[in-house]
Parts: sequence; C-alpha cells; structure tokens
Amino acid sequence: MSNEAPEIKTTPKGLAKYARILHPDTKFNPEGTYTCNIVLKKEDAKGICKQLKKEYDAAQKPKKKKGKMPYWENDDGDIEIKADQKSVIHTKSGETFSKTVATLDSKRKPIKVNIGNGSTIRMSFKTRPYDYNGCGISLDLVAVQVIDLVEWEPEEQEYGFDDEDGFEGTDESPEQEDGFDADEEEQEEDSGDEGEEDDPF
Repeated sequence: MSNEAPEIKTTPKGLAKYARILHPDTKFNPEGTYTCNIVLKKEDAKGICKQLKKEYDAAQKPKKKKGKMPYWENDDGDIEIKADQKSVIHTKSGETFSKTVATLDSKRKPIKVNIGNGSTIRMSFKTRPYDYNGCGISLDLVAVQVIDLVEWEPEEQEYGFDDEDGFEGTDESPEQEDGFDADEEEQEEDSGDEGEEDDPF
C-alpha cells in the first residue's frame, strides 16, 4: 500500500447544488458533514470522470459487490459529482480531530458565504477507496472556488435584536492548500448501498 498522500483533483467550472460549506449538514450525521454537488455539461465532465472511473474500477475486489459511483447523469443529461467531508474525524487509534472545507473567491481569497444552487463553482477533492457494503471510492471535499455567487439566504429568525455599533465579524480565514490556481477562473462519503449506477460515458 502506498503511503503517498492522495492527489487533489479539481473539477472544471460547473453549477453548485446542495452546497453546505459555511455550516455542516447534521441531518444524517449529528457531528456534521460538509457537502457539495457540482453539475457539469457532459462534454466538460469527461476528463475528470475518466479519472474517477479508473480509480473506481481499481477499488473493486473479486466476489465483492460494486459500490455507488460518485458521479451520475441527471434528468437533464448533465453530469453530477458529489463530494463531502465529515467535520469531525475519529481514527481507529482513538484520536479525534476537526476538518473544514475552504471556500475561496475567483482570485483564491478565503471567503465565508452561503453558496446557493446555481452558483458557478469549481470543486477540489481527494479520492479515498472503501470496502464496506460494496467497493468503490469516496470523494473527500477539500475546497470550493466560487466564480459567480448565487447566495442562499436562510429564512430570517427574529431574536429581538436591533443593529448596534460595535464588533463586526470578518470573512477572512487562514489560507490552505486547495488545488486551485489564481488564473483558473476563466478555464474550464458514499456507503455504496445502492450498487453501481450506469456509467454515462
């Protein structure tokens, strides 16, 4: 088994769907999971999906069922890729540590925004093979680059406060490896319980 760290893979530009980056989703995991889907035109998705299919095939084992593919063709004929990242990791040795997902603007400046459906984004992730309830690969979300933001506005909750003079939070956060280049803006964990879907390519 190789001890090399997984390579960061980066998608072409596409449209965001079901992004939960500012606050992790706790619906299925009480500790929270960051999630994001990206919708790509079929032609644009060929390169990245070819890489994912190769790793997916390499993760298969004799007499084991195939897990769910990390991408699929949606009802509109586009390709949808899903990545996620647990906000709290528990290791086999008993250690616990937190994970975050970077959100960057078109110039790779760290930002904090609610990414709504239809935002133009790129997504970077690392692949990880799994062998439980099927064999396949998971895409561990590393970062999302927002090129054109459609901000999701949660319903306002009334707390009884008025605006006051005083402390205001900032959108700055530490830089981290993300897999994006500054001039790229103009370029183009699944359980496997549903079995392999038809590869659209």
